[in-house]
Amino acid sequence: MAIPISGTFEPDGNFKLVDAQHISLGEETLSTTVNTIKTNNDELVQINANSLDYNLSDLSVETSDPSSVYAVSASKKSIKVEHRNDPHSIKVWIPIRGLEIGKTYNFSAVYTRNGTDTSASIRLFQSNKTTSILPVYETSESVQSFVATEDMLYIRVYCAGAQSWVDINNISIIEVRAAIKGNVTVGNMTANVLTQKIKTLDSGIEDGTSFAIGQLNDTQSLIIEDNDIKKNNQISFFGKISTFTQLSVGHGKAVMYANYVKIDDTNLKIMSGEGDTVAVTEAHNLTIADYISVIIKVGKDRTATIILGTSGGSFTLEDQAWDGCNGDVFALSSGSNLTNCRLTWSCDDYKKKIWAFGDSYFTHVETRWPYHVITWGFDNMLLDGYAGRNSVQAYPSFLAALKHGTPKYVFWCLGMNDPDDSAVDASWLTVIQNVISKCLEKGITPILATIPSTPTNDNSYKNAWVKASGYRYVDFEAAVVSSGTTWYTGMLNTTDNVHPTAIGASALAFKAISDLPELMQS
Repeated sequence: MAIPISGTFEPDGNFKLVDAQHISLGEETLSTTVNTIKTNNDELVQINANSLDYNLSDLSVETSDPSSVYAVSASKKSIKVEHRNDPHSIKVWIPIRGLEIGKTYNFSAVYTRNGTDTSASIRLFQSNKTTSILPVYETSESVQSFVATEDMLYIRVYCAGAQSWVDINNISIIEVRAAIKGNVTVGNMTANVLTQKIKTLDSGIEDGTSFAIGQLNDTQSLIIEDNDIKKNNQISFFGKISTFTQLSVGHGKAVMYANYVKIDDTNLKIMSGEGDTVAVTEAHNLTIADYISVIIKVGKDRTATIILGTSGGSFTLEDQAWDGCNGDVFALSSGSNLTNCRLTWSCDDYKKKIWAFGDSYFTHVETRWPYHVITWGFDNMLLDGYAGRNSVQAYPSFLAALKHGTPKYVFWCLGMNDPDDSAVDASWLTVIQNVISKCLEKGITPILATIPSTPTNDNSYKNAWVKASGYRYVDFEAAVVSSGTTWYTGMLNTTDNVHPTAIGASALAFKAISDLPELMQS
């Protein structure tokens, strides 16, 4: 698909490609729906490129020996390959299809590797997997060009030696249709040859899926990513059994708001929380042999359906309370030896236009406002958060989510755990400014929120900042606070003096819909 590319000049002179709907270049605000950018010295940049899309789930793994131990994890346009034993090696092949013979393409990636092991690399090969198109890719700064001689090629990621690894992000293969005209200057920043300075390209594919593949022996794990997403997500695992003792799969382990399933020959247990306590024990009555498959499907009401499969049959648990929204998505072997393992995480909510980030006010119970919005039939947002989370803790999850797509709105509701003390809390201010900057860079509309002050938490300074910021906001404080730190009668939980009652939560929900009516759109 032909797409016009726009971006911003970085202080080092590089031109950074972005997928924003609107971006700022010098004094000009431009839309990526146009492909001609006029800079403030009247030179023209015209980049109209075909970005070749590919699916990382198409990759294949080739090992030098059946006993090779490795792990491969991937999401969107990034991949990490880790080789775990000597003297064997691993090759991961990623097919790229749809090239046009005779046309010129640029290959770009942000690339890091184990500094003590020079045998980790990334390289392009023809479809025969034998003929190299480009030399070994050595740095993250270069962009390599080639002329297509066939309609497909392979990216090969290679690792050899114990503990070697290579981590690649922002992989792109683009067809250059036009390039820079003259020298472009924006302020005191210059870029002489734009096509040689491409740093990042995000195709905007919203697949919402991450996965990891490899083997699992005793104490080994596959890990996908750390995120704090609360609902409408799925975890699946599959592995062939050499020997089986125990397998754990889930979202977070031994931390607050963690849940995972622990499976042995007799039982399926649901483990919960930082105490790693047993919440549920059920006999599955299966003979686990040949393979094991686990599916965990979390719905909009934060209950899970858990399906265990093996050659001896299947076992299902429905309507199980599920708090797993903090920590890594993982699979862990305890005494088992499993091959051909694949762990997958996916989330339907990445496709929704509103992504909301918060704290304990996001819990799915009657005394929290999202519960009412969803119960009323408006499930139009991704919810990311857990109790006690502050702004600094939330920011990495925000960045992780942006690897999966680009929403229309980011609704930032953090602040209750960053209370003010005679001034705006400094950490909260730094993070919210970073969130706004990242949103504007990607063409996302930031939606802010006032945070109700309580007898224990003063949020008046940050609320004044929000109201003066010039950005849209939901005035939660106006919904429940009569004056100062005093809430309307019956709306504040007077036991903790922080959280709303069911009546207060309902008032917050009405205010959210009033100030952000997009919540009602499907």
